[in-house]
Amino acid sequence: MKKILLLAAMVMLAVTSCLKFEEPKSLAPSTVNAPEIVISAVGDSTFTATITPASGTNFYSFAVLAGEANPKVSASNLLKVKVGSGIAEGLVDVKNEATKTVVIKGLNPNTDYTVYAAATSEQGQQTSVTTATTHTSDKVAPKLKSFSAGKDGSVSLTFTEAVKVNKEGKAYATYYKINNPEDATTIDVPAAKITVKGNTATFPVVKNVPGAYVIYTFEKGLFKDAVDSIAPGYNVNSFEVKSGKVTTKGLASRIPTETFDLTWTSENEKGDTLVYFSDPSAVVPMFEAPGRVLSVLDEEADWVVKVRHNYNGTEYLYPVSKYGYLNDTTFAFMLDETPEFTTDIDILIAEGVMEDEYGNTNNAFERNTAYNRFLESDGLEGVYAAKVVDYWGDSYSWQILVEEVDETTFNVYGMAPYSYLKYGMVGPVAATWDEEKGTLALPYGPYEVFQSVQFLFLGYTKEGFTTKGNCVLELQDNGWLESQDPYAVGYVSGGQVKLFDFIDSSVTFIKVSNTLPTSTSAKAAKSVPAYLEARGEFAL
Repeated sequence: MKKILLLAAMVMLAVTSCLKFEEPKSLAPSTVNAPEIVISAVGDSTFTATITPASGTNFYSFAVLAGEANPKVSASNLLKVKVGSGIAEGLVDVKNEATKTVVIKGLNPNTDYTVYAAATSEQGQQTSVTTATTHTSDKVAPKLKSFSAGKDGSVSLTFTEAVKVNKEGKAYATYYKINNPEDATTIDVPAAKITVKGNTATFPVVKNVPGAYVIYTFEKGLFKDAVDSIAPGYNVNSFEVKSGKVTTKGLASRIPTETFDLTWTSENEKGDTLVYFSDPSAVVPMFEAPGRVLSVLDEEADWVVKVRHNYNGTEYLYPVSKYGYLNDTTFAFMLDETPEFTTDIDILIAEGVMEDEYGNTNNAFERNTAYNRFLESDGLEGVYAAKVVDYWGDSYSWQILVEEVDETTFNVYGMAPYSYLKYGMVGPVAATWDEEKGTLALPYGPYEVFQSVQFLFLGYTKEGFTTKGNCVLELQDNGWLESQDPYAVGYVSGGQVKLFDFIDSSVTFIKVSNTLPTSTSAKAAKSVPAYLEARGEFAL
């Protein structure tokens, strides 16, 4: 047995001594070159790029960027298609497509462009980035591609390539009026004021005319490219308005509109005071906006004149239908109705109902107590009306009658405010007419005009209510009567003057009728009414 084991050991040793073992070898890494890029057919706005992968390529990627080669572009981003060139890029599977030919279009003339490419091997290894750069030619002059209107009335132009401004070039701006299209004005746009950034040029607003439509034009030679190729001119200029709708052709924009104020310019205006009139047909309220031509009136707008009747305190509104333009700058209207005498008229004009030539609209207009109607007088005799506010702030309407007796004597009825003497017209008071002075002098009294009631009418001073003697009414140029002094009304009782009204200022009596009523006699009263209780007194 031992012999057998020994023999086996010797055999194994002999076999082992006959075998030769080598060192183990590792597999060599797979290597692949970056794709080859060939650029051809270079033009002003295009070129062709042919990308050919090397043997052993699995995938490759390419991208086109403006400018010279950029070493920061990595193979990793190229293969992830994350370069974001905005011009052209792609990832190609060699199993489906080997050589890739790409025609790049829409480029700018006279500009550098670089094609980048990188690949991966079948084992997933990345190559380095290979590049090829070209420069587009510039054989074609720049052309206008598009334009956009600015909010301020400017216009920005986009050309097919970067441009510069020829300072000797010519440009123009034509200003149009929406409400008078035929009356257009053209002015120069200084080349020095035109701004350029790359392929964008901006025409500024040379003259600020709110509401104006502006169409810009320019001559050949205003714009050039980098190699001085001259851009053609642009002269399209058309502006039409039909049924309020504007149609433009050309480089058009609009300057923002604005609002404007109306100014009351009636010829019979007396400063800031109200205007008095006798013939309603002669009342022509006129308005203008200084420096503007008023062109349009919105007939559907809320044109309203407020008429206030002072006798009964009621108010009502009525629209005005008779209106129009007296000339290019002045608007006017006429009253549709005949107001009563001493009626105040308020003028209200809504906003946005009137336009100027450029389409700017008016602000609201309001003028209170703009007009007051009176009668043209044909002599002293007649009916007069007044509106007064007394010492205590009470306001009321008041009428007096003036009756001619002879050339120098007139009877005056109603010299006590009518609101206090509801039982009849107080009077008469014999007044003396002074032709030279133009005054009616009323002796201050007393007058027994009611049963056992004596009334006083007198001028006075506020300090101590001291009588100044006669009440004097002065005839005005327009036929009105006006008291020269503040005015007091009272009666005599127990040797005392009982004043039941003080008028703090002079009183204006407006002529409302040239004819006296049928009867001017006072109605008898049985006693002094309770509402005539005195609010002040002094001794005779």
